[in-house]
Amino acid sequence: MTIGVLNENRHCRIRLEELTIYTAAEVVEALRAALAGEPASLSIDLVDVSEIDTAGIQMLLMIRQEAQRRQIPVTFIDGGPAIAESLALVNLSPLFQFEMAAAA
Repeated sequence: MTIGVLNENRHCRIRLEELTIYTAAEVVEALRAALAGEPASLSIDLVDVSEIDTAGIQMLLMIRQEAQRRQIPVTFIDGGPAIAESLALVNLSPLFQFEMAAAA
C-alpha cells in the first residue's frame, strides 16, 4: 500500500488507500511522522480507500483522538461508501464529518 504524506505551510495531508489490519502499522507510522513535524492542521484523504475493517475504524478513531489531544484541527476528506457503511454499522458516523475532495 502507498501512503502519501504532504507537508506544506504547516499543513499535513495524509492520503490513504486501505484501512485494514494489514496496513495498520504503516498508517500509525505515517501519522507519527506527520505529527512529529508539529503541523498546524491535518487532513486525512480517504478518497481512494476501497477497503476498511475494524482495525481501520480504530485507526480513524485514533487519528481523531490524537489530533484532539494535540489540539490540531483534523479534516477527513471524502469517506466514500466503504467508510460510510462501516462507520454506520458500528454507529460511529456522528463522530466524523467528511469534506468532499476538490476536483482535479
